[in-house]
Amino acid sequence: MNPNEVVAIFRTTVRDHYLDMAGRVGRREFWLFALGWFVVILGAGFLGRILQIEAIGTLVNLALLLPIAGMCARRIQDTGNDGKLVWIWVAIAAFYSFLSLLTLLKGPLILLTALFFLFSVTHLVSLILFVLTVILFAFCAQPGMPSKNPYGPPPQIQPAPKA
Repeated sequence: MNPNEVVAIFRTTVRDHYLDMAGRVGRREFWLFALGWFVVILGAGFLGRILQIEAIGTLVNLALLLPIAGMCARRIQDTGNDGKLVWIWVAIAAFYSFLSLLTLLKGPLILLTALFFLFSVTHLVSLILFVLTVILFAFCAQPGMPSKNPYGPPPQIQPAPKA
């Protein structure tokens, strides 16, 4: 695995396939994108801690929600299943991010979050999101269909960039 390959796949997906849920993507490309996504989210979290702006990690996560959803949908479609299952995960992840942003509010708006029993709701939503993420990644880990399926031809294996 070449770090340049991770960066190239991540950049191409975010730039050219921000909300592309059509077609298929191979396991290698999906997992390299997921690695890039994880590194960016981790970096944004650290940056938010250093700058004492907690919302940076959540906002970056929200910005990358649709590219990871599109990549997951295309990966699931490679296995022959319907990629629309991802929309359930997207809705819950967006709701969780919204709840996370509410917890960062200061002043009188914090009362609004207390009214909704935010802390207990947030824990429940995070548990549901975790379970759905594990299920989604289990679907993504399945081998793809070697032949054409209703979602298109098999993905082309992309050569690794030269260092």
